[in-house]
Amino acid sequence: MSEHLPYRTSDTPFAAYLHYHKHVLVTLRDDPNDVRRKVYVFVQQETTKDLEKEYYHGEGLAPAPQYYKSVRFMFAKLRELNNDKN
Repeated sequence: MSEHLPYRTSDTPFAAYLHYHKHVLVTLRDDPNDVRRKVYVFVQQETTKDLEKEYYHGEGLAPAPQYYKSVRFMFAKLRELNNDKN
């Protein structure tokens, strides 16, 4: 049911966790509630809510090098967005 709906988060480490778990990043937008924050928009999958629970309960697992690669990917997307605005 939730498949292909957008899933939004402004939490960069969690966005990296979703990216590590093969969630597709659709776009990155300004947060309407806080001009300093950005919102990552992913394609929601059947596993998204389970990954969210795992992550926020401290039960999410990912090998450090691969997770770090996803973190770097998210920060690169932030830089791209900021460069596009300048």
